[in-house]
Amino acid sequence: MTRTVRISPLVIAATLVATLPTRAQENCRLDNPQVVREQGGAQLKVRITCQPARAPGTLRYPAGKLYLGVTLYSVEDPRLRGAVVPIVERSGHLTPTYVAPVEFTRPGASQALTLPLGDLGANTHILVAVWDKRNACSDPNSAACRVARATLGRTDSFGMPIPIDTWPRPVCDVERLTRNGFFNWVDTDGVIAPDVPDEVSIALQTNDCWMRQRDGLGLGYSVRQWRAQPLSRQ
Repeated sequence: MTRTVRISPLVIAATLVATLPTRAQENCRLDNPQVVREQGGAQLKVRITCQPARAPGTLRYPAGKLYLGVTLYSVEDPRLRGAVVPIVERSGHLTPTYVAPVEFTRPGASQALTLPLGDLGANTHILVAVWDKRNACSDPNSAACRVARATLGRTDSFGMPIPIDTWPRPVCDVERLTRNGFFNWVDTDGVIAPDVPDEVSIALQTNDCWMRQRDGLGLGYSVRQWRAQPLSRQ
């Protein structure tokens, strides 16, 4: 005798859903960083928010260990203390204050992180960055190595840093710089070029990025200069 077994469509649907591969929550952003001043010292509180699909403001974070780093700056010009300002550390005009980084792993959905900043002193601005690499110090006496006992992130062939994400984010019109040949100029001539074309000169004045990165991670470019966010005066 043959027996007929009927399987509910709901059971079939549930089985199919259970066997479908899950998409990695790799599209992330730094969500609403805030500096909170407390009696024992200031703290940075930030949430890393991730999702499967790309959305405005998200970047592709790599899997594995990541590092949240913070740098503080003291901008002397009182007219700039309430504004986002460009920062070129190599210029020697600013002395950065480094904060010990926090290690984390790309979250499945979201993760709250807290970094103690201590006494802010005369610092007026802050830069937050996500890095995908921790490196042994080549100069243990440098300010960054004395605090973190390491340097963070990768660099391009010019030595420019390649962060995964930053807050505030650099100014970089990737599509326009690609169209006008800026990235091609960097790759072929860069700093050794005897003459700088007019369109490249304009791009250098209006953009913070330097070399395009092809791995599809993070911002997608190295950074020639940073942007720093003013600290709240509360």
